[in-house]
Amino acid sequence: MTEQVPACGGADALASWFGQWPSFHDAEVVELCLRRTAESTLIVHAWSWGPVPEGAKHSSREHECVVTFRMSEVLDLELTDFSSQNVVFGIDVTQMDGAWRVRLAQAYGLGGWIQCRSLSLSFKPGGPS
Repeated sequence: MTEQVPACGGADALASWFGQWPSFHDAEVVELCLRRTAESTLIVHAWSWGPVPEGAKHSSREHECVVTFRMSEVLDLELTDFSSQNVVFGIDVTQMDGAWRVRLAQAYGLGGWIQCRSLSLSFKPGGPS
């Protein structure tokens, strides 16, 4: 996990949920909706891994949630390889020159970036419905 919390709406609440800003490692993109004039959304199923309990072979998911990235005025994008499953190595959120960039580090399926004028986040505990 990285330490830098983006200065966009909802980021502090998400960082508080995870205990720090998440890396989104192994998160799955469950929906991407791009609109020319209305709000676009990227919905991601994310979690962190807990410690491996004594006697267990695997750790368990902690802080599982569905994160919605709300993007207004998409300025540019570069996306590739949308698939039936879209797992990312991580998601980076950066701000530069008055715009936001959401970068999806490709693991399997979707990868690339979306640049937008404004960005906010929200999340719902649990998995996708």
